[in-house]
Amino acid sequence: MHKIDPLEAEQGLLAAMLLDPTTIPAVESIVGYDDFERDDNRKSSRGEFFTLLVELHRAGQSIRDRRLVVNQLRATGLLQRLGGPVEFSATYAVDRVPDNAATYATHVREHSVRRQLRGLASRFSERVLLGEDDATSIAQWTRMELEAIESRASDANSIVTMGDACEQVIADIQAAKHDGNVELIETGVDHLDNLYGGLQPARLYVIAARPGGGKSCLSQQMGEFIADSNLGALFVSLEMSTKELATRYLARKTGINSKYIGTYAVDDDEEQRLIQASRKAQSMPFFINVPFGRRASVEAICAIARVQKATNDISVLLVDYLQITESDDPRRDEREYERVTKATRSFKQLSRELNIPVVILSQLNRDGDKGGKGHGDSSQQSRWPRLSDLRSSGSIEQDADCVMFLHDEGAGLVRLIVAKMRGAERSDELLRFDGPTCTFSASRPEDHPNHFDEFSDFSR
Repeated sequence: MHKIDPLEAEQGLLAAMLLDPTTIPAVESIVGYDDFERDDNRKSSRGEFFTLLVELHRAGQSIRDRRLVVNQLRATGLLQRLGGPVEFSATYAVDRVPDNAATYATHVREHSVRRQLRGLASRFSERVLLGEDDATSIAQWTRMELEAIESRASDANSIVTMGDACEQVIADIQAAKHDGNVELIETGVDHLDNLYGGLQPARLYVIAARPGGGKSCLSQQMGEFIADSNLGALFVSLEMSTKELATRYLARKTGINSKYIGTYAVDDDEEQRLIQASRKAQSMPFFINVPFGRRASVEAICAIARVQKATNDISVLLVDYLQITESDDPRRDEREYERVTKATRSFKQLSRELNIPVVILSQLNRDGDKGGKGHGDSSQQSRWPRLSDLRSSGSIEQDADCVMFLHDEGAGLVRLIVAKMRGAERSDELLRFDGPTCTFSASRPEDHPNHFDEFSDFSR
């Protein structure tokens, strides 16, 4: 696009709007008052003129009535700031359409973005030289400011026709059939993979359970399965150390009790099996981050995910767990509800930005421990979890595309409950959980409550 002078762009835009008011709605979607360059008094006379034209058009006034416009400008004192009646007529009251308003508006926005970048560079230098903030805070602030400017600079239009959207879906289906390139990511959990196809990009998944309910084990196991398929997985642990995560992985791969691995109580044969499993892990793109303090904030976690997406092309982010993320601003005394609300929305936006599934773990309220019949449970057992049991509920339920619960049913059985799945039905499935190796697996027919041994021959 050929660049034109900022003043020429602003004057051309206003002249086009004055001559052809039908262009105003389209122009409004491109520029606003803040995009016009400021005068010496830190105000923008052309920006105020732009605002006046927009308001007159919204009010149904005839902008092509020059006398009406001039009278409005004179009444507000704006006419003199625009150079007076003679200069106004020569500059804006032209008798031909100067190119088109949308083109001029695009130029005005481009110049505005460049001014914002120059201003950001100046403020960045000031903050670095003053030395009042730590480097992490400055880096996070700079990234947020750059993202805001980038969104302003983007020409992307989020409006598409239904026909175009349908064509894109068909194109994706045909590409998948031809290339075998299906975006769905299998998790290794048969119920999720068979019924829902696995995890979808740009979606937020929540796995919730009471403390010790197995959510960390399940999410890590899913991440390892994805990495075993040569797809990058980033596991952010706010609760466990890298040693604990590695111990669980080795227990899963070798069948050795994690307690013995953690206390180094293994014999020579078991040590060799651990070494073999460790060697296999060297080529597995499973990345672990165990942040502390400020680095455990949602903003910091999202920043790490962006870097890993750019450098290692991760296909999934898993965060353990939501309620213990730190506040982005330690000087603010945020309640857990406020912090969790910000976190879920940030992770949802991140999933769309990076086009990957984001899996976050969440605690449940204690109400789920209360007895009560539900879904076949006896009154002596705790009822199945509900969406309302999500701790700091509201934003979690609203922002998540999928919410899964893990419910302990005793005897090594855990029920996976898909309580919400956008665009698909809810479901549940019984899983077996082996505590010593921290491993979930498919249940056996005899595990199900409606199984009777005397009828087992008929199922063969």
